[in-house]
Amino acid sequence: HLHHYLTLAEEAAPHLTGPEQGGWLKRLDVEYPNLKRAMEFASSDPKMTTLLFRLAVSLDRFWFFRLRQGDVMAVLAPALTLSEAKDDEHLLVQAVTEAALATRDIDIEQAKRYGTEAIALARNLGDERLLARALYSTGLAYFFANDSKSAYPLARECVELARTVQDDVQLGEALVALHMSAFVADPSVEDQAFEEAVVVAGHSGDLFVVAAIYNNAAVRALGRGEVANARQYLERAAPAFEATGRESVHLKGNLAMVNMMEGDIEGTRLLFEDRFHAARRMGDRTGLALSTLGLAHVAGSRGDWEQAAALIGLADAFLLPTGRPWMLNALAMRESDIETMRSEIGDDAFERIYAGNRSFGFDDGLRAAQVAVRELGAKSTEDTVELA
Repeated sequence: HLHHYLTLAEEAAPHLTGPEQGGWLKRLDVEYPNLKRAMEFASSDPKMTTLLFRLAVSLDRFWFFRLRQGDVMAVLAPALTLSEAKDDEHLLVQAVTEAALATRDIDIEQAKRYGTEAIALARNLGDERLLARALYSTGLAYFFANDSKSAYPLARECVELARTVQDDVQLGEALVALHMSAFVADPSVEDQAFEEAVVVAGHSGDLFVVAAIYNNAAVRALGRGEVANARQYLERAAPAFEATGRESVHLKGNLAMVNMMEGDIEGTRLLFEDRFHAARRMGDRTGLALSTLGLAHVAGSRGDWEQAAALIGLADAFLLPTGRPWMLNALAMRESDIETMRSEIGDDAFERIYAGNRSFGFDDGLRAAQVAVRELGAKSTEDTVELA
């Protein structure tokens, strides 16, 4: 059983970064229960650690597109501590790099530690391809820790190495990372990184790079108030997300921000609500946090400041365990909304409501957020009836 599904995973791996990735991802969706059992079986005996690492590394893009990082880390994290993990040093680098990528939305500080370890291991081996991948994973961890100054040099070195090894898939990923960190660290590089990433993705057929680079360009455009450009970028990203079969919470959230800036509050609510439910289905904490934050803005826009304060507290409750900070447009919206809430209901009322909801654990917070989502929807229905 294990060897059969390891063979399938390794057969799929080269296809998960090219134009056929959508079809292969769907095939892996069907086989996922068996793949998960194969991983769990491999993790049951330290002598099978190498097989576990091969399986985990082969399905890198599957974990990302299907938000299965928690499943892979449940078996990968303990295995990395075993003495058998060092049996194949090159495979160990790949496994630690995978851990850095998979932990990014679970524990950002641990992701940075894994990434730093992977870089050191790869440098010691002198393997440029493995080093490029380790730099990529670590750069992303620092970026999502809101430390673009540290992420930027890692991304630059990653781009240079990807050019050296002449790998368009690695180069595309590296350019996505460079584009992200350049916004803060070196804006003069941003446009060049975007344009080259689009060209490179055209060569490799990597749908991830297409989806990511256009989605991230939309975030930049929103930050500059370029709403029409943001919508155009998201329209370019949408087919790539759709082709992979991924239910993109990022795309929905950014489209909601476009609607918000266009003054379409009901359209904003519908998209953030859709994003909330998608994140709930996938167990995506950051998606839950961002969608709940957006719904807090919707509540405030309707003058329901107490509900808005409650939703802000729930959004922070979802995000805090990951160690990830609020970033860019979300941070600006959160700070502005909190300032308005304090002005409307007073500091004491805000702190009481916010703290009460901020203290919820995941399950209680999810139930409270679901109630708030239903209430917002019911209020929208009431408003529609009154207008009619």
